[in-house]
Amino acid sequence: MQKLKELAIKQCIDQRCDNLSTNPSKMIDSILNRKKRSIIMDRLLIDIPNSNDKYFSIDPIEIKNAAINHFQNYALPTEAERPLNNRWTIQYQPQDHIDPNVYTNLMQPPTYDEWISTLHGLPNNKAAGPSGISNEMMSHLGSRLQHLLWQLICMCFILGEIPNEWKIAHIYPIPKPMVGIAI
Repeated sequence: MQKLKELAIKQCIDQRCDNLSTNPSKMIDSILNRKKRSIIMDRLLIDIPNSNDKYFSIDPIEIKNAAINHFQNYALPTEAERPLNNRWTIQYQPQDHIDPNVYTNLMQPPTYDEWISTLHGLPNNKAAGPSGISNEMMSHLGSRLQHLLWQLICMCFILGEIPNEWKIAHIYPIPKPMVGIAI
């Protein structure tokens, strides 16, 4: 029994060490005995299109589809983009105390190795943007498609143009469950 206990402890230590290099936040959560908390939507009151009626659903597929529909169609900004405040316009002006040479190579296209390293460094389990393309999808592209995507990115640097569709993002504040609040 003691051997089994020691083996289990060794496995947990090895897992924590692996997490140190591959997933530091998981290792820190483990050390602090923090559990991942999530909000589960297992029931939903759904509007019936073209009617004032609603119905209650506990079907996971219906709930998922209704949530997707909501965030794609109804949670979009309704106001026009406001012009930048004068305070921030001034803040973004070139600063005299910064050596302009630090920007010399800023717009150089990344090397292929830099591109691959950046993709592999992206966090997983993050929501995809309006394109529906997640970080996981990007990291699993085949080598030919990965190379084509890199060439497209390089062209964006060379031309100084980014497609407008790439600049669109939706931000949804999602309340997190409150644990204890320290005062």
